[in-house]
Amino acid sequence: MYKNALTTNKLARILNVSQSLVLKWLKEDKLKSIPLPSKRYKIPIPFVHDFLKEYKMPIPSELQKLIDEESSNKVKIVLIDDDQGIVDLIESAFKYSPNTEMFELFPYKSGIEALIEIDKIKPDLVLLDLEMPEIDGFEVCSKLNSKYPELKIVIVSVHLNDKNYNRISNIKYIDTIAKPFKVKDFVEKIQTIVKTNL
Repeated sequence: MYKNALTTNKLARILNVSQSLVLKWLKEDKLKSIPLPSKRYKIPIPFVHDFLKEYKMPIPSELQKLIDEESSNKVKIVLIDDDQGIVDLIESAFKYSPNTEMFELFPYKSGIEALIEIDKIKPDLVLLDLEMPEIDGFEVCSKLNSKYPELKIVIVSVHLNDKNYNRISNIKYIDTIAKPFKVKDFVEKIQTIVKTNL
């Protein structure tokens, strides 16, 4: 599932700690991993990165190279949705579902913030909610269409009714996903969209 993963021994060497300390982190569920037979572990690079950020530990240069290598091949996806529950659900789906290690998610709860940051990220795909405060998804989409005409946009909304379909007929997008959705169905749909459009 994950192309780059570390053994407990290799991670201990990179972090300059004992292997028993790495095992302690795993047993306490501070550090996530993929268990293997015979009580061994495979620790994906993104899980190590998340662990170090959460516990404010420095990232050694050897590990930073692995992180950079991992992220250079990823499909960058910007999520714009003001519902924290949906943001958490999609983050979790991309982190723990099979065959999603190629996705790198950049979540934003504000369309304005996303529009400011999107030029730095240069995403391959945008997942966009329609009903949001300050600036709604229709206006965000229109601005993205204007500035980045080749950018692929997927509308993810509970408001995919006739009224909104009339409005989104005036903007450019490649697909829609209705809320609520099952995580498995959502992930499979995104994987299909990526395969056929990117």
